[in-house]
Amino acid sequence: MPKARRIIRTRRQSIGVFLMLFALSALTLTACSHQRPSPEKNQAIDTYQQLGYTYLRSNQLGRAQKYFHQALALNAHDPKALHGLALIFARQNERRLAEHYFIETLQSDTDSTIARNNYAAFLFKQSRYDEARSQLQVAVQDIRYPHRDRILLNLGRCELKLGQTQAALDHFQRALDLNPMAYDVHLELATWYLKTQQLTKAQHHWQLFDAGRTQLNERAQKIGLQIAKARGDQVMEAELKSRQHNDPISSTNHLSDKDSQYHD
Repeated sequence: MPKARRIIRTRRQSIGVFLMLFALSALTLTACSHQRPSPEKNQAIDTYQQLGYTYLRSNQLGRAQKYFHQALALNAHDPKALHGLALIFARQNERRLAEHYFIETLQSDTDSTIARNNYAAFLFKQSRYDEARSQLQVAVQDIRYPHRDRILLNLGRCELKLGQTQAALDHFQRALDLNPMAYDVHLELATWYLKTQQLTKAQHHWQLFDAGRTQLNERAQKIGLQIAKARGDQVMEAELKSRQHNDPISSTNHLSDKDSQYHD
């Protein structure tokens, strides 16, 4: 059944790409016949952007890069295309190019909170915590951004790396004020309270985290087991050990960019 769903999803994506390409060919003809008026040009750029992000989501980086470059051929300062290239080069670990395109994106659109958050994630992964914090301090001012709780989560993680514990806890609490179901925030608090031997609070936050997850990554499972052992909770320990054999385990990024990374 999962295989059938994947086939259906792939076919739908292929149909969507075909329709966008068909629309783009029509736009190109119209634009050329009228020396590319602004509305047609903008629509072509938008279609190239959509194609780029469609291929980026499916990890077809070469095709994604092609369409982002085509968008930039029409507008060299298009922030969405620049951001797409930054994400591609970050994924390919081309750090110099990724940083170049992140900076270009933010110069073209200083209000792009999603790009600023992803740039912070890029900096964090290189242990450039103070720079990442600076970007997030700007991003969190955007009260219209729908994932503001995740920016606060990221700020808290930066503060922990910089030894600013109280500031980190304040950011985590603000994130929960915005979204009580911010599960990754609960994991960070569970980790902190375990470290400081506040085991009741640690278990409370870990259970809130676990309630929102069907699968556990390696770090979460390890924290849960440590809390269970510290509290002598054999039921919790046994249940977690049984899940070690059933849940696919994967590591997690330390700075949250997953939810927003491919939105345009």
